[in-house]
Amino acid sequence: MITLACGVAWERERLSVVPPLGIALGLLGLVLLLGVIWTEPSTDSDVLWRGLATEITLALAATHASLVSIFGLRRRYRAVPLATYALNALLTATTLLWIWWEPDWDDAFGRLYGALIVLVIAATIAIPVLRRLDGPVVEAERSDTPVRFCPICGAVLDPPGAATCEVCGATFEVRVTTPQAPRG
Repeated sequence: MITLACGVAWERERLSVVPPLGIALGLLGLVLLLGVIWTEPSTDSDVLWRGLATEITLALAATHASLVSIFGLRRRYRAVPLATYALNALLTATTLLWIWWEPDWDDAFGRLYGALIVLVIAATIAIPVLRRLDGPVVEAERSDTPVRFCPICGAVLDPPGAATCEVCGATFEVRVTTPQAPRG
């Protein structure tokens, strides 16, 4: 399931290598977890469990970044996804620190970790809310420039905007329809 957000981000060509990495890590984590569940390894080694937790943490971090990248925000809100990526990286690093070194920071580490989780969740929720507040994405403004080339053969139209191409004989018509905005 976690690879779905990565697939959408990869299809939209967002974040370069992060979405395919998230998909690979998600699938690897699934295979490793199922392998550990079914084989019931007879080792008490913490390395196996810490390695599995690390792999799943990295898969979730890549998936979260991919999910955040799906929403396009206007210029005035561009800092919000960047801050969310930074918080995601900080939370991931803190989680890995907790997995491998088990810091003995008593209550301070728990408070820091809890605060990071709350900030990541708040920033993640803010992104679709800001997107909704922005309203629909405005399409390019209408242009009064007439068509100058035949869409079939590419010949120059004379006069520009003509509906028939003298070279290939194609006749064409442009219809523009705009969908009604949903009410509610």
